[in-house]
This record gives sequence, C-alpha cells and structure tokens, in this order.
Amino acid sequence: MPDVIAEFLGDGECAVEFEEERMKLVSSRVAEPEHVIPYHLFLAGILSCVTMNAGRALEKAGIDAEVTAETTGKKDWDRLAVTIEITIRVKLKDDTDSDEVRKIVEKGADRCILSRTLGSAIVSKEVVVEREN
Repeated sequence: MPDVIAEFLGDGECAVEFEEERMKLVSSRVAEPEHVIPYHLFLAGILSCVTMNAGRALEKAGIDAEVTAETTGKKDWDRLAVTIEITIRVKLKDDTDSDEVRKIVEKGADRCILSRTLGSAIVSKEVVVEREN
C-alpha cells in the first residue's frame, strides 16, 4: 500500500489520501487565503520533523523546555526551487547552560530525515534559547 495517493480533480484541485484521511488541496494559482496548498504541507512536514527531533533530543537529555519553530520559504521561480529558513525557539524552564542546549537542539534537529534529504534547500537553521520568566 502506498504512503500517499493523489488524484487530480481538475480546475487546479487535487485530493490526497493517507491512512484514513482525505484532504483537498488547491493550486497556488487558484487558492484563496483559507486554502491549503501543497507548499504549506511541504513546509509543515519539514518544520514538524525538525521540531519533534529537537524536542525529543532535549527530553532525552533531561532538559525541561518549551520548543517551538517557524519557517519561511522563498520560491525561486527561475530555478523552480524553494529555499527554506528555520528558526527553532527554546524556552528553558531551568538554569541549564544555553550553549549546551543549543548544541543538543542543533544535533537533534539535524536528525530530521526530511531536512537531511533536502540538504542545501535549507539555507539557514537558527536556534534561539530564552529563559522562562
């Protein structure tokens, strides 16, 4: 059984199925602001993978922190490619050394199979460490 099945519906629309779910996507050429386009899923997949791996690395190290992340993708229409910038934010709940946390997060985030596959498409990955007040 394939991981994902896609069906072109015509008029710039496509349906994708995975597991028991079915989702309708539209082309960015016809999308309204409330629509999900393949580009959103692409960025969401990468970002969730990086965030989960970074958070899991902190958990394994016994560090209590809140981990969030954001991404910006830039479409390069000349090359038909996307470049991606990722910022991972870590809010520490204790006095753990910030540099140690940054190293653990970077190492964990680098274990994401999606970002490793994309390699040079990820042009920057920044880790911001803050302390909870």
